[in-house]
Amino acid sequence: MKNLIANSIAEQLHRLATDTGNPITSAIGMRVARIMLEEKHSRIEWDESPWDVSSRAVRTADPFDLAQYETVEQFLEAEATGNTVATYCSGHGFAAETYSAEFEQHAGDLLYRYIVDNFPDARDQDEQDRMDDEIYEFLADELLEYEFLQPVQNMPIQACLERYSAAAKA
Repeated sequence: MKNLIANSIAEQLHRLATDTGNPITSAIGMRVARIMLEEKHSRIEWDESPWDVSSRAVRTADPFDLAQYETVEQFLEAEATGNTVATYCSGHGFAAETYSAEFEQHAGDLLYRYIVDNFPDARDQDEQDRMDDEIYEFLADELLEYEFLQPVQNMPIQACLERYSAAAKA
């Protein structure tokens, strides 16, 4: 029964993702635009020793140089959030977190909340503000958040700013 529910939800979400004006993709686009407009560039510094190579983000007062990127994806992959995270990879202790990692998590969080809010059958029976674990596992295997993130990632920087800046400022 839960597989039928999860399949139905997945089908509806696949259809929703084809409309680039859907609320999830729009929220992602607005957040990207807000970051481009309001945040500052973080410089990535490397620390190398014979046993470890790590990077860390150092915040600056400089705005992003958006002219060096064609697409939002290039921006997200190259720019650091200012946070440094553990890699849990031998020989690479820490890494400067990029916006692409943050946005993958953000897209997943938005999608999760959308499902809980809009699909009552997906909710956990005991905790109505959570998704049922079996349905969550099935939907997580679908990697649906990428369908909602991809249209924003593929946008040219200027197109993203033109489309989402006004809403981001509001």
